[in-house]
Amino acid sequence: MKSIPFCFLFLFSLVASLPTVASTIEYVFVIGLDGVSAEGIETADTPRMDALRAAGASTLQMRAVMPTSSLPNWASFLYGAGVEQHGVTGNSWTNGNSELRPTATNANRFFPSILSLIKTQRPELTTGFYTDWVPNQVLIEPGTVDVLFFPETPKDTSANRIVRSGEVMDRVISGLRAQEVNFVFAHLDAPDHFGHKHEWESPEYIASVEAMDGMVGDLVDAISGEGLSDRSLLIIVSDHGGLGTGHGGATTGEVEVPWMIAGPGIRQGLDLGPFLSVYDTAATVAHAFGLRIPSSWTGRPIKGAFQAEPLPAIAANSGGPSALDQFAEGTFLVTASDPLGRDVEVQIDWDDGSRPIWTRPDASGTTFALHKSYLSAGTYAPRARAVAAGGTVSDWVALGSVEVAAAAGVWKDLTGLWEFMDADHLGRATVGEDLLVEGVAPTHFSTKADARPQARELEGVIQTTGGVGNHLRAEHGIGANGGGAMTNEFSFVFDVLAEGSIEWHTFYQSDLSNRADAKFFARATPSGASPPGSIGRGGLGYSDEALPLNRWHRVVLTFDFRPGGSVRSYVDGVLFHQYDNPGVDSFWSLDPAEVLFFADQDGENQPWFVAALATFGRALNPEEVAALGTPERRISLGWAVASDYREWLQVAEAVRDGHPLADPDSDGKANLLEYVFNSNPARFDRLQTWISGSGESNTLTFSFPRRVRSPEITEQALQVSEDLIAWDSLAIPESSEGAFRIIPSEENPLMEWVLYSLDDKTEPRLFFRLSVQTKTQS
Repeated sequence: MKSIPFCFLFLFSLVASLPTVASTIEYVFVIGLDGVSAEGIETADTPRMDALRAAGASTLQMRAVMPTSSLPNWASFLYGAGVEQHGVTGNSWTNGNSELRPTATNANRFFPSILSLIKTQRPELTTGFYTDWVPNQVLIEPGTVDVLFFPETPKDTSANRIVRSGEVMDRVISGLRAQEVNFVFAHLDAPDHFGHKHEWESPEYIASVEAMDGMVGDLVDAISGEGLSDRSLLIIVSDHGGLGTGHGGATTGEVEVPWMIAGPGIRQGLDLGPFLSVYDTAATVAHAFGLRIPSSWTGRPIKGAFQAEPLPAIAANSGGPSALDQFAEGTFLVTASDPLGRDVEVQIDWDDGSRPIWTRPDASGTTFALHKSYLSAGTYAPRARAVAAGGTVSDWVALGSVEVAAAAGVWKDLTGLWEFMDADHLGRATVGEDLLVEGVAPTHFSTKADARPQARELEGVIQTTGGVGNHLRAEHGIGANGGGAMTNEFSFVFDVLAEGSIEWHTFYQSDLSNRADAKFFARATPSGASPPGSIGRGGLGYSDEALPLNRWHRVVLTFDFRPGGSVRSYVDGVLFHQYDNPGVDSFWSLDPAEVLFFADQDGENQPWFVAALATFGRALNPEEVAALGTPERRISLGWAVASDYREWLQVAEAVRDGHPLADPDSDGKANLLEYVFNSNPARFDRLQTWISGSGESNTLTFSFPRRVRSPEITEQALQVSEDLIAWDSLAIPESSEGAFRIIPSEENPLMEWVLYSLDDKTEPRLFFRLSVQTKTQS
């Protein structure tokens, strides 16, 4: 470890007395030393940078991005993201000419940079870009740099390389003395030249690093001499190291680079460790200037480098219920306060895998009431934390243990649900894994009318295909249970209709090779007391009643092969047949992973019309089967549409495509979102969409982002419902009109916000959804 000359530590001696960095920083100097490796800093005599490390925070283990080439890494410094996001893949990159499309661009087709953030969010600040390497200039978005400097000295000799870097630093210092630039990015290229010519860590290379140290010292002296020490941050960065006379690879010497920061509000002598990336630099500058960081950035501010602020706190008496029923709503009271009196927000981690959501800001000392419904029975340990205005976050505080008792409803242990709403993807799962269609695919119908005139038509219907090899394969998600090596406790639900006449129709097949008879049938021929249409299987027996033709029925088969268990068949909630004590790992048990539906080895699988199919990981009891009811009641509705609709909002952050709650009204439409009014408004960052307003104000604002070109290629409608059944459509205009406001995005000129405000709304509940369809081309 090199000794630190403490004579240079006076520069940043004010750090301990300053409250926050954001309130004091007027100038940020980022000095990029091209090709300076961590080993080069440790080997060279660099007293000025050593002093900066002692006066501030640093690491010699920051990671460069791959490839370890200059332009991708300088882009990562400026763009706050890695190559995978900004698309600058090599030194020959130019804007708009990249094999890798960036994940986000603005009106100039540039990825958002720290330069563009400064110009859009704090236009009063000036920016400067100083470099002695020409290719770097392609990274500059037009209009984002006030001062651009490039030296005139030719780079034909090694001596001139040092001179050119010195000219860059001299220009930075002259601008500093004139206070013409608030943000400086200065790139000194000389060390990279000496690494390529003489090898990295060679005496010539080490001498160039020491020359850079002198230039950094000149800047430190200028900052102090102009009386700007208490208003300036200085960051020293590098883009890569080297191996031999090259770089671009994945060796430690190429990937690990130095990074150091010093100035007011920065902790002294702190080693930041190995868990940082070069793209964290832009985010750290944004933090220093109080800028909002765009979602396209993967970089995060290195907040550990800054002096700790007093933390907000969660009151010790915060908590909630110790016991809840599954799906029932509990209220958790959390009091948060901040020592500096700043506004606070609260976040709860519910311990159920759902993503925590922050509340709205409120005054220090506020008691927040948060509501939660747990989807699964079990024991949970929720915890809370608070954040104060400015971003200071408290530690997590446990809210006690919550014992959630299983509800006596059909949702417990539901492992698979398929509703056949998507004609282009017949096997799409509402719950669980998608079905695999094997052989000739079923035929899809949007509806198949029930012969009973009083019953509604069922939407989303398939007609299975008869014949060997034509069936559906399902991952049932249950696994081995019941004390055996196979699945011995399970239930199946079939919404089926047999049209015309009963032939041999199958329900399921446990032989995954389909080389044996199916395990459950509706039989075609009479046998003893069992008429055509009776359901069962040889060895289990058949029902004494027949399945009525030309009508929809909900057939439920329950299996419990444990000692004392039974196999039962129900039709529309009524017990049809029961067979007791079949035995563990019996002929009818399932493979622990998969099952075949509507399969038979010799073609006794004539077509069914099927509207829904479900699997449960246990044998449902008679009360639960009765609760399932008939096909008029969709399984997917279940508890999701309850008396006050609140539980749907409480779990919405965990909803993903294919989840039963992603489509609360079960209409099968590909809605982007469906929200409920008169509950705690919450922000959902995954969709960048939120609702605002409250039941008390009777005002609801629904907002979402869209691309500026969206109205040209899509038909958009905001649909409103009070009961999740009937929906009214409001056409969304291309520009502000009536209750609609169209607002350009501040961060991205290609995006805009659509807001719809509904005043004096008195209904106790209200659902919104966004319907988007591609326009028909003429």
